[in-house]
Amino acid sequence: MEETLGKRIMRHRKRLGLTQEQLAEQLGVTAQAVSKWENDLSCPDIAMLPKLTKIFGITADQLLGSAPECSEETVFTGEIVEENEPEGIHLEKDGWEFHWDSGRRGYMSFAVLVLAVGAQLLAARLLHVDIGFWQILWPSTLISFGIGGLFGHFSFIKIGSALLGGWFLADYWNLLPEQLGSGLVFPALVIVFGLSLLVEAVKKPKKSVFRFHHKGGKQKQNDFRQQGDTFTYSACFGESTQRPAMAVLRSGEINCSFGEYTVDLTHVDEIADGCTLEANCAFGELTLRIPRCYALRQENSTFLAGFDISGHPDPDPKGTIRLEANASFGEIDVEYV
Repeated sequence: MEETLGKRIMRHRKRLGLTQEQLAEQLGVTAQAVSKWENDLSCPDIAMLPKLTKIFGITADQLLGSAPECSEETVFTGEIVEENEPEGIHLEKDGWEFHWDSGRRGYMSFAVLVLAVGAQLLAARLLHVDIGFWQILWPSTLISFGIGGLFGHFSFIKIGSALLGGWFLADYWNLLPEQLGSGLVFPALVIVFGLSLLVEAVKKPKKSVFRFHHKGGKQKQNDFRQQGDTFTYSACFGESTQRPAMAVLRSGEINCSFGEYTVDLTHVDEIADGCTLEANCAFGELTLRIPRCYALRQENSTFLAGFDISGHPDPDPKGTIRLEANASFGEIDVEYV
């Protein structure tokens, strides 16, 4: 049987180790469009052919099947070229190299947290200070989440978390003067934290103050699986966007931590009746992009975390998505698009 154009696109995509989403990003189209090409449900626009041949490292005649492809010895190797310089901080001097990105930021924050807890436990033992493991761990975690999180996305909640954790830690170590004890400072910090929650709810910042990003090496940290009308997505220590492309979505499960993640449902053709999404986010930020033609019915469970909805569904939505949102020391944002 003669190989179709769609099957040739699929074969060359897999030869280069690309996913449909990665190829779609290079072409400026949706993953759903690539899926339709490969399943021979539609054909790429003629303007896509030069881009496809450049990525695959073949000629247009070879892509269209009108000319034989090169042998294994002479086949071109496709090269994916970034159009823009990768974001982030990359310094090289005298043979030394420093590269800071969001993925490493998560690992480094966790490493600093572990080192800080270990150092305090050792100091408590050497100085004979009566302070327990949990008294050190949870305030240190609040400080790590608050300060470390500010480098990825400015948030008043994170500032409040850092201040609250710092006061508890200083109090456990007896570092606070008597006049700054729980009678005055603790209520003030609770008020500051409450105001931070109120500011986040009333006016959520639209842009990050600091953002370090590196496009390489994140796919290995994420596990995205799509089967039939369901999907599961688990990720930690990184930053990525997933766009499930399916005819019907019935259910989905999202588990993420220590990073910034986005799940975009705009490439789903239809939402099944009774569709349920479970979103769990801890020490991170999760953004859900929901088509306006569907309404969201959410059940929130948050602990020192934020939940925000921007935009509105259409007046007469086609259906309803039930969202079970659970956040701890993090943030879940819903965007109607």
